[in-house]
Amino acid sequence: CVDVRAGWWLTTISESPVNESVVWAGTDDGNLQVTRDGGLSWTNVKANVPGAPANAWVSRVEASRFQEGTCYVTFDNHRYDDFKAYVYKTSDFGATWTEISEGIDDGFSTYVIKEDVEKQGLLFVGTENAVYTSYNDGQNWFPLMNNMPTVAVHDLVVHPRDGDLIAGTHGRSLWILDDMVPLRQMEESILGKDLHLFRSKKGTNWRSINTGRKQPAFMFRGQNPPRGAGITFYLKEDAGIDAQITIENIDGSYQATITTPAEKGLNRTHWNGRFAPNATDVKAYEQRLLKATETLSKKTQDPLLLKELDGLQKEIKGETNHRVLNEIRGKMVEQFGPYAEGKMTFGPKLNGFSAPAGRYKVKLQVGDLQTEGVLEWRDDPMMNEHGWKE
Repeated sequence: CVDVRAGWWLTTISESPVNESVVWAGTDDGNLQVTRDGGLSWTNVKANVPGAPANAWVSRVEASRFQEGTCYVTFDNHRYDDFKAYVYKTSDFGATWTEISEGIDDGFSTYVIKEDVEKQGLLFVGTENAVYTSYNDGQNWFPLMNNMPTVAVHDLVVHPRDGDLIAGTHGRSLWILDDMVPLRQMEESILGKDLHLFRSKKGTNWRSINTGRKQPAFMFRGQNPPRGAGITFYLKEDAGIDAQITIENIDGSYQATITTPAEKGLNRTHWNGRFAPNATDVKAYEQRLLKATETLSKKTQDPLLLKELDGLQKEIKGETNHRVLNEIRGKMVEQFGPYAEGKMTFGPKLNGFSAPAGRYKVKLQVGDLQTEGVLEWRDDPMMNEHGWKE
């Protein structure tokens, strides 16, 4: 270990993923150092950072994983009653720096900057009151506060496998933004569209298990993301109406519909991976229940029961909602169970079903605006045709 400045605290350090000999370090007195030979020699490049306060803490350095000489840095000067956002970038090992804080609230100090692990130019900043993102390498920043409390964000991590953004806050726990895939697709041309449907992250039909452990008071756990597949879209202007989303299989024989609020900016909803019965299924169910009423009418001579069956037949005929038919079936089981032959007479309820693995069409409509996309759906990777993999 080589001291970059004896007598001062080292506040942040970052090794270049492109070249492990390149290491950046910052101290609590505002020094910003870089080595290109694995620490044998260091160069203080703080004087090259335009407008950075003399003694501000270097709150974070982030070496780029895409370019050897690129690094991002944030300064925190609130100890001198200066709450300006200081965010900079260099592409030449610190010889020159460019301020990239346009769009970040100047009234709150900057604590951390992170670069995405997959898309070059996708950045995240944590400040005293918010998380910000930039899709164009810091040229513009936008708040990323969907369901996020107003709180100091002292650390950010991009999950390398799941593509989630994890925020460490001051006193308000950990927060996770599930699925950054839409942010990785964002570009200037999308912002010019009236409506855009992002490519979704592959959805998974997760299988649930019960561990038998019921001690919630002793469990430190967060809330799981919604089951199913996320569907994210961008709306340029408020439409004043909800969005209608239809997911259907390739031949269109099965559909699922979602109605979700549509507001200016990014919107997200989830499909639970299930399809409702189609018209053919419902018609067959209707005929099955009608046949059951005919079977029951032959087993009783009670005028009151026959009248009841006649009323049920009228309710069943022409009904196209499977949920209503399920309610009618429930009445039949309750009132005529003793005359039936168990479930053989009534048959099972008609419910939706889990979609098999495959690709599905997604149709999005907001008023007169329409667009389409494709969604991929997979089975739980821990399952095979025989059950749990060993």
